[in-house]
Amino acid sequence: MNSHLPSLGNGLRRHMLGLLQRMRTRHGCTRPLHGASTSTQAATGGAAPREWDADRALACRVFDWQGFAPQASADEAQLLDGLHQTLADSLQRQNVMPRLPSVLPMLLASLRSIDTDTRTLAAQITRDPVLVAEVVRVASSPAYGGSSTARSLEQVVQRLGNDGLRRVIAAVALRPIFQTAQPGLTRTGGALMWAHAERAGYVASYLGQGYDDGFAGYLAALSIDIGWISLLRLLDGLRVQLPRQPARTTAHALCDAAGVLSRHISAQWNFPEPVHGAITATHGGRSNSPEMQVLARRVRKARSAATLHLLDAHGCAEAPARAGDPLQELLDRTFGTDTIAL
Repeated sequence: MNSHLPSLGNGLRRHMLGLLQRMRTRHGCTRPLHGASTSTQAATGGAAPREWDADRALACRVFDWQGFAPQASADEAQLLDGLHQTLADSLQRQNVMPRLPSVLPMLLASLRSIDTDTRTLAAQITRDPVLVAEVVRVASSPAYGGSSTARSLEQVVQRLGNDGLRRVIAAVALRPIFQTAQPGLTRTGGALMWAHAERAGYVASYLGQGYDDGFAGYLAALSIDIGWISLLRLLDGLRVQLPRQPARTTAHALCDAAGVLSRHISAQWNFPEPVHGAITATHGGRSNSPEMQVLARRVRKARSAATLHLLDAHGCAEAPARAGDPLQELLDRTFGTDTIAL
């Protein structure tokens, strides 16, 4: 059993509700959430610094905002209060999470076991011909080292090795969660967030070369912002109309909500301790060990590089100059510099 779960069932929900209540208070929503306790709030202190500018600029792309107003309107305050309460209700009913991809438990088991080799992984996925075809297709892309088209799973195994195969399987498993036909913000924002996830995962793999936790860093970076998908679905369900120029505090509050959801999903999906720890540390929590802090720093660096690459591709005025940045040059060579089509 993983130690990152505060406790099973109601304990985890109380923990996440405490995080949500603290977030609401920081953004001016003072009415307590149903189900949140002051003792839970106190237990979640020690928030790590957040890269607000990058987060806010990425939210700008997701929502197509045209700048920011000096302060939040009454409508925005009401919207955020309603969103926070809906989030709390969804956490209690456990209906906010995307469905766990069927192949992910097998992948996570391989991450926890040092005895799982490449051939064992390959043998497990050959039971699903559709999965095999998708793994072969994705493995042929530049993001996964494909300089030529792979023609079989055997070629993929020979080309990528154990961690490489696991990276491809993880991408194949998680991509449908981000890329959905559901109309609204979930479709347009999900496409952007998947482009971001792929870039973050790629940089995390690059930075993790030579480390034993290289795949853990990749999986954490790939799923670091998966909470955005749940948030966008909630917003679509509420049929809210966000202002074109919201207050910065509104952008911060939405980023915080997505972070709470990312932490919740990684815990409920039972991600291994290093993966969940890196996601938690990125979204305002604590790292439990020096090793986890090192991994979390790599993941945050990969996430920032991915954000900068996407913002520059969209011509975002908030994006800092990236000329001469080796990670940006790496992403240019792999993903190109064209604007992401949404």
